[in-house]
Order: sequence, then C-alpha cells, then structure tokens
Amino acid sequence: MVGLRRVVARALLAWATFGASVALADADEPPVSAAEPSATATPSWWLSGGVHSAFLSDVIDGSWQGLTFGAELKLGFRGASPRKLGVFLQLDTTFWFAPIVAEGDAGRPFDSVLQGALNVGLGADVRYFDDHLRGAFSAGPSVLLRDNVVDNAGAVGVFIDFRPAGVRVPLRCGSVLVIDPLTFTFLMPDRTRIPLVQIEYRTVLAIEFGVGGAP
Repeated sequence: MVGLRRVVARALLAWATFGASVALADADEPPVSAAEPSATATPSWWLSGGVHSAFLSDVIDGSWQGLTFGAELKLGFRGASPRKLGVFLQLDTTFWFAPIVAEGDAGRPFDSVLQGALNVGLGADVRYFDDHLRGAFSAGPSVLLRDNVVDNAGAVGVFIDFRPAGVRVPLRCGSVLVIDPLTFTFLMPDRTRIPLVQIEYRTVLAIEFGVGGAP
C-alpha cells in the first residue's frame, strides 16, 4: 500500500513538473503580432519641393493676363493616426506681372512690372483613397517683396491655401510625386490704403521625400 502511494506521488510530481515547463516555454515565446513588422510604415517626417503656376486668377490690381508662377518648400510630420492626418510648415513664393502707366501719359498701353510675395503657412493635410489622394489647408502671413504705385515692399497681409484633391504617385526611389490639378489660393500682401487682393487657381507639381523613421 505504501509502495502504491509512492508511485502515485511520483507520477503527480512528474506531471506537475512537465506542466510547469510547458507553461514557461509558452511564456518565453513572443506574440506573433509583436514579431511581425508593419507592412504599411510611412516616414514620420517629410520634405517636399515644388513649382506652381496659375493661368486663371482674379487680381484686383489687374495683373497682366492673370498669369502667376512660383515655388514652394514644405516640411511636415505624419504620426500613426488611423485617420492619416499630418501637419506641415509651408514656405511659398508667388510672382505676377502688374500693369503700370507711364507718368503723364495715360494714353499709352499698359507696361508691366514683376511683382512678388513671400508666403508662410502652417497647415494640416489628410490622405485618403489608400494614400492615393491628399487634401491640405494652410494659412499664415504674406509679405510683399517689391514696391508698386500704391503698396510698399515689406507690407504684411494674409495668405490662405486650400488643396482639395492632390494625386499622390509613388516613384521608384521611395519619393512621391504630388500633382494638384486645381487649388484655391488667396493672397492679400498689403491691407493698408488700397488693399492688394489676389485669388489664384493654381496647378502644383511637387516631389515629396521621407526624412524620418516610420512611426
């Protein structure tokens, strides 16, 4: 009887030891989801540079043929938000040909002079349709770069830029080509005396590079 008890006790001890070893082995194995890398990692920080032009614009000072052109530089950050939101800082220049009239000769056809503004905007963007489209909005100050008949260089006004649907095209080098076929840009670089107000309908081409690690 005593021998039987010893056999049962040894069997229970062996079973308990085996169960404990299995539990410890399972605990040491990392979860499958934690070991698998993310397949859709996007760089946190990005930098883009581009050019823009507008053949249609509404300019109160009567700019020559409504033609405007310029360049832009953006530095932005996109976190791990499931809504794919981001923020960016925008540095933008825009130039146009403003008409002038020779002094004392109002009968002459308009001559034109190159005018420009430097715009700084803080904005936000959102990516949708599986990262193939991007919408963006930014606003900030606009600084007049050259004197004209009624406005002085250095005057500070308002800059607003709205881009509802930019097309994102991935490139082989890891960068992204961003095409904004139509944007709405409002400029008022001088609010004093006779305000200089300009509304542009731009087409923008930009290249975007990732400059940071994935979130």
